[in-house]
Amino acid sequence: MRRQENKNYAILGLCMRAGKLITGAQGTEKAVKSGEGVLALFDASASDGTKKAIRDACTYMRVECLQLPSGVLSRETGKAGRMAAAVTDASFARGIIRAVGEAAKQYD
Repeated sequence: MRRQENKNYAILGLCMRAGKLITGAQGTEKAVKSGEGVLALFDASASDGTKKAIRDACTYMRVECLQLPSGVLSRETGKAGRMAAAVTDASFARGIIRAVGEAAKQYD
């Protein structure tokens, strides 16, 4: 992964340290369903069942859901094996959406 891409996703680590990120597939699904999560994220390498459960919860609760490249979520949060996360702060959610968009533009 290129150095600039690391900078784009660094906001995930800030969000984690601020306590505004709930990690894990079950925690993410629960946060979205309870209305606490304002943005759901999942790793591209997550299982199909995990992706479906999170997408279904997001669709039902009208919460935005983003797929991140493989390994980004684990690396940036410092928690190995994390496949899903929910952001509980609207400002961090906007920043993450912007960062994902900028990272995607680098490949165009």
